[in-house]
Amino acid sequence: MFLKTEGINLKTINYSESSQIVIIFSKEHGKMSLLAKGVKKSSRSYKGKLQTFMHNHYLVSKKTTMGIISQIDSIHPFLDLSKNYEKISAAYQCLDIVYKIIQDNHQYTELFDCLLQTLKEIETNSNISHFDKITCFKKQILHMEGIFADHTKDHQIDNLLNQYIGQSKVIL
Repeated sequence: MFLKTEGINLKTINYSESSQIVIIFSKEHGKMSLLAKGVKKSSRSYKGKLQTFMHNHYLVSKKTTMGIISQIDSIHPFLDLSKNYEKISAAYQCLDIVYKIIQDNHQYTELFDCLLQTLKEIETNSNISHFDKITCFKKQILHMEGIFADHTKDHQIDNLLNQYIGQSKVIL
């Protein structure tokens, strides 16, 4: 059985001498661990598409519990993030928050779109503070979950988010 999905690479883990596990945030399936067989020893065309932040279309073989990547088509590589330390730091903070919140096999369309938009804004917009963008992203997450109110102060956001992350770990 094959599965098509859109996702953003959250992180890559060395699995064996020749393979890697890529953890993605899938728009349709939440957190997914995918095996990239032989990617470290071959010249497969998707080798560069496994880097963190890459926004891709995936074709995944689901013969076992962990999907095996059959094909990757890049949508947006976010190459400009790596050219600026502040941008990449802000983007990593957003990925870390998402990694802690999302679960396997749950659809998070609104959160996926929010993350994608935030990464694009961090990459392209140099006029806003990256700290402000991260704060805005956190507010959006809390608002999506019904936790954030307009009267919530900025200094309360981290506490609320940490409480939410703590609660969501129980659900996992």
